[in-house]
Amino acid sequence: MRRRRRNPEAFRERDRVQALHVLARMRRTGSSLASAARSESISPSKVLKSLPDEFRKSGTRWTPTRPTDRQPRQMNLLDEKGRRAGVVRGARAASLLGRYNAALSKFFSSNGKYAGDESLLDPFRGKRVAGVPLLTDTKTLIDLAEAGELSFDDLYSAPNGGSE
Repeated sequence: MRRRRRNPEAFRERDRVQALHVLARMRRTGSSLASAARSESISPSKVLKSLPDEFRKSGTRWTPTRPTDRQPRQMNLLDEKGRRAGVVRGARAASLLGRYNAALSKFFSSNGKYAGDESLLDPFRGKRVAGVPLLTDTKTLIDLAEAGELSFDDLYSAPNGGSE
């Protein structure tokens, strides 16, 4: 019986996303490459192979080269028509999008003290990520939620725009 050939591009993209998580963890906590990679279930060598320009050797320790990066990431963006895949360039933009999605999740939560609290969206008024304005109009957001376009399951999108 022949084995099915797996898509190597999907594995490379998954490794790259995990490597970006390792890089973020190292910047956030100051942990070593080995411990950050272990917590993200990826080998340090794969991290270095996926993001070679983002690390430098400082003595015996691998450290991030810069406090932020401009690496492109496939992420899910929200516009007036719903969720769509888009390329977000840089850690700061990705972090802003992550905070925005967390605020939306709290806004639409049914059991929290923040449910329906419009002040959660105030820090995002007038902001853009990847050229897409962040939606803060509650009527539009509620319409999208009722249409089933809002999902907070996965912030990152698959490399081909589909689901992983």
